[in-house]
Amino acid sequence: IFYALIVLLISIIIPFLTKGSIGLILATMIAYAVCAMALFKYSYSKIPRINIENIKKIFYEFKNFPLFDLPSAFLTQLSNRLPIILLSNYFPINTIGYYSLSQRMIDFPTSFVTSAISDTFKQKAADDYNKHGNCISVFYETRKLLFFIAIIPYIIIQFFAPQLFQFIFGNNWLVAGEYSQILAFMFFLRFILGPLSYTFYIRNKMKFNMIGQFIKFIISIFALLIGVYFANIKLGLMLFAFGNCIIYLFYYYYSRKFAQ
Repeated sequence: IFYALIVLLISIIIPFLTKGSIGLILATMIAYAVCAMALFKYSYSKIPRINIENIKKIFYEFKNFPLFDLPSAFLTQLSNRLPIILLSNYFPINTIGYYSLSQRMIDFPTSFVTSAISDTFKQKAADDYNKHGNCISVFYETRKLLFFIAIIPYIIIQFFAPQLFQFIFGNNWLVAGEYSQILAFMFFLRFILGPLSYTFYIRNKMKFNMIGQFIKFIISIFALLIGVYFANIKLGLMLFAFGNCIIYLFYYYYSRKFAQ
């Protein structure tokens, strides 16, 4: 909340001081700096005395996180943003704007629900696995819940996205709705399978996860480059969505296997 308020206030003030995108960048940097200092001040007195041997022991026990999970997280974010990063060099900026709006409108609202359910699933799945050696029951329960939450919005987007975007944002944004139709099933699978893939962590399969994210990244690049080659952004997005869907289905197979 503190961060959001600082960004908002500085973003209002900066246009009076400077022009261009540098103002938003400065607002974000200042907000992060202020929040980091506030957090440090708050937590400094609560930090226990440093014990080098304990740090070494913990680092060795959880070494897979910096070795495998950090690259995996980076590849995940990079793959999700590849269309904007790559296609902005080959297509008009308004085309990238259509894609950006489409992605935000589909992904942003669902991220709140996914985050809440994911946190609950992580806790229950870890508890079940520690007690019973599997977490398949909560896996199926969470899958069912996510499916029923997502199915109606998915159907609406799949069949009526152009009309919705045109009605809400105006006639100029009809294309963004068409892009949403192309990406709808990919986001549908991501919404359901994202939280369930936590079983990779429960079973300490982070190296396997990193390999999967690397394959997803390579497939995404080739899919978008085909669209660039044929100068057809819709073709690129179709192949991008199709490739990601295949990877998500593989992730589901292994997530269920690890839950068992």
